[in-house]
Amino acid sequence: MNIFPPFAVDKNHLYISENKDDSYRINVYKNNGELEYIIKKKYRKIPLTDEENRSMVEQTKFISGDEPISKIRNKYKKAVNYIIPEKNGKIWVLTSVERDNKNKNLVFIDIFDNGKISKQYKVNGLSVQDFNYDNLSFKIANGKLYQFDAKKGFLTVFEIL
Repeated sequence: MNIFPPFAVDKNHLYISENKDDSYRINVYKNNGELEYIIKKKYRKIPLTDEENRSMVEQTKFISGDEPISKIRNKYKKAVNYIIPEKNGKIWVLTSVERDNKNKNLVFIDIFDNGKISKQYKVNGLSVQDFNYDNLSFKIANGKLYQFDAKKGFLTVFEIL
């Protein structure tokens, strides 16, 4: 159950990821609603583990209260989890990872400039999940990635650049 498509807004654009588990596509719209371009990247389907599916159902309780919104189980992770715009027009995209105990806090970040990938980073130590819900939010400023975890009530700052 991963019904929320990742999206972000900056002063000039609206970025909306296609909510898919088999392709990496972000539609970029001008602020008047006109499609400007589509960001595409090669992507391989990544299966969700049983633990990740249980966690996804539990996360819906954070949104809805005691009862999960749905007990529907997904088979695969969607390609794009979060889109974070930078003031300079670049966007940072947090993508799904095949997880195990060694990389449970690892995040892969693709950075796009005018629709073209310009850099990729690996960041370890974030509170992560390969699906997006309201308990996590991200901001970028001054070469740092800020993550706020509303469920745990803490802010983490990472030097990126």
